[in-house]
Amino acid sequence: MRGTNIWWARSALILLFYFSFAPKVFAIDWERRATGQTYVEYFGTVVKTGEVASMLMLRDYTAKTDFQGVTVRSIQTERLFNCKENITRVKRYDGFSEEMGMGELVLEKVGDNEWEKIEPSTFLQYALRIACLG
Repeated sequence: MRGTNIWWARSALILLFYFSFAPKVFAIDWERRATGQTYVEYFGTVVKTGEVASMLMLRDYTAKTDFQGVTVRSIQTERLFNCKENITRVKRYDGFSEEMGMGELVLEKVGDNEWEKIEPSTFLQYALRIACLG
């Protein structure tokens, strides 16, 4: 009987710990940055290491959308920016069945290793400024 009580108490403590801290660990504070006719673009977490910044970006579609052969409502992208060279590349894409990166994960794709030059006066130049300068 005593072993059962210890198992139950340990399980309860693990659940309490998980529900207390897990939402804070996995939560991303999204900031609305652009609005198009069929989508809203959000910027999230930025991590800068030396001259390279990594930024999470989320595109929320107003309706179900075909993205590389898969129906999605939102795409979360991790994009790398080389702040010194003004170049960028996609590290990964994740497509979700619902808005704001919710629902089922329906697409996982790794970006290629090709860096592209960021053209002046574009949305990517705006994103570079946010990622690199804060």
